[in-house]
Amino acid sequence: MTLPPTTTRLAGPREAPDKLVLTFVLCAAAALVEGIDIQSTGIVAPQYAAEFGLSKQQVGAVFGLNNLGLFVGSIVAGLATDKLGRRWTAIVSMFFFGAFSIGCALAPSGSLFTVSRVLLGVGIGGSLANIVALVSEAGPAQTRASRVTITTAVLAVGGAIPGAILAAWPHLNWRWIYHIGGWSPILLGVIMLLWLPESQPYLQAKSQEKGPKPSGALGAFEALFGSGRAPVTLLLWLATFGTFLAYYVINNWLPSLMAARSFSIRDASLAAMIFTGGGAMGSVLLGLLLTRARRLAILASFIGCAVGLVGLALVETRMVLLAVIFGLGFFTTTAKNMLYGFAPLYYPVVSRGLGVGAAVSLGRIGSIVGPAAAGLMLGAGKSAASVMFAILPVVGLALVATLALAAFRSREVD
Repeated sequence: MTLPPTTTRLAGPREAPDKLVLTFVLCAAAALVEGIDIQSTGIVAPQYAAEFGLSKQQVGAVFGLNNLGLFVGSIVAGLATDKLGRRWTAIVSMFFFGAFSIGCALAPSGSLFTVSRVLLGVGIGGSLANIVALVSEAGPAQTRASRVTITTAVLAVGGAIPGAILAAWPHLNWRWIYHIGGWSPILLGVIMLLWLPESQPYLQAKSQEKGPKPSGALGAFEALFGSGRAPVTLLLWLATFGTFLAYYVINNWLPSLMAARSFSIRDASLAAMIFTGGGAMGSVLLGLLLTRARRLAILASFIGCAVGLVGLALVETRMVLLAVIFGLGFFTTTAKNMLYGFAPLYYPVVSRGLGVGAAVSLGRIGSIVGPAAAGLMLGAGKSAASVMFAILPVVGLALVATLALAAFRSREVD
């Protein structure tokens, strides 16, 4: 199946190679610092829960509200990046989520921590949607899906940093993790302000727009569902919902699940680091496979995720469990990241931010529902195994949707 072309050949010089490299490096750095703040929600949950006296249900609510912030940020940034440009949206997002990460570090109570965590999520959600649009336009269309998937692998590298720090210094106060996650994006925002170039395809497409365009809800509907894009938009939304649900249940609850099995803080931190490290490796290796064997990469990612969930539910031996967690990170993170890579393929430059933002937002709904439901199940006395088995049908549905999505082909020429 094919879709109408997502772009047309644009007049004017192509972006200089040095600017493409600079864009890629800065976006990868942004993904790195985002990974620190995304992972910090779960990795230090046992510590801040103990300090603020939060129950498992309340911690689940923190996870859900954080992902609500990511949801809002993805929508807002998706609209802003198409209207105001990729560069300024990226810069503002860096300063925004850096400031509220510092707010989490300084929070004197659970309520203020939660509010800061939600606003931190808004900034991260906005930055991530914008990074996908920038990277997708910083190079040839043929390697777009692989390029975005590999860039988002850096999220996992950043996510491994809090676990590595706490594994080395298990008694370090959790607030230091949020200080690191706060000051690093602010510094990067200053660097972007000085050197991040605007996307050349975006500037060219905006300069060639002719006549009035539908605006508001009508314009958004046309961008997402017009020109034969309705099937691919709905499939993309379904796939991101299920994949993000599975990923964020594991990502947010893994340290707490390890602690519930009487593993030490060091082991719980090590498990989180192994999960994210496996994710970085899987996203790179299977991301490279996307260009040549897309269906094989999809099948490997989702089947590996399902097998890993069963292993996490049943395995008790420490070393075997850590190996299972590595594999779970390898495949589950890749499944999530490849959908970031697919999202830009089906939307034209002038509405690509909206298309990516909408897809990521639907994923964020899954990331809200999943951890909150897991918190309710665990709070009601259900075992970790019950939570893992409950995720399996969702993973199967996401696999079907992603395979159907791969049957479409976008004819890109930029």
